[in-house]
Amino acid sequence: MCILQHKLRRILPAQQRDRFNLKLERCTAIVYISEFAKKDTHAHFKVPNVPQYVIYNGNTITDIDIPKSFAPKQLPKQKFLFSIGAFSERKNFMSLVRMLPLLPDYDLVLSGNNTTHIRQQIRMPWLKNWE
Repeated sequence: MCILQHKLRRILPAQQRDRFNLKLERCTAIVYISEFAKKDTHAHFKVPNVPQYVIYNGNTITDIDIPKSFAPKQLPKQKFLFSIGAFSERKNFMSLVRMLPLLPDYDLVLSGNNTTHIRQQIRMPWLKNWE
């Protein structure tokens, strides 16, 4: 079985395309993370005739107990773009950071594991520290 994460929006270099094709050829079943990833894979690759499934990323938190008195330390002062998850290169947060000056009516709120080197890259003088 193969689990295919959606990475096809950008054009893959030939070596990566070849590796991806080899993985597809070996699959006995394919699991996608979204319908979009499935459609995009079919649009760009010859997908073998094997069982295919879409299993969305799930939330493993089953019990959320937030006190009624909870208040975040800081709130955005205007509309905002929000992302939650690990700070990793594959999430391409730097594109969001570079795009932000083009959206002066929006704040950018990134939340998640911010102990990686990516956090240091996104610390720009014009960014607020949302710790």
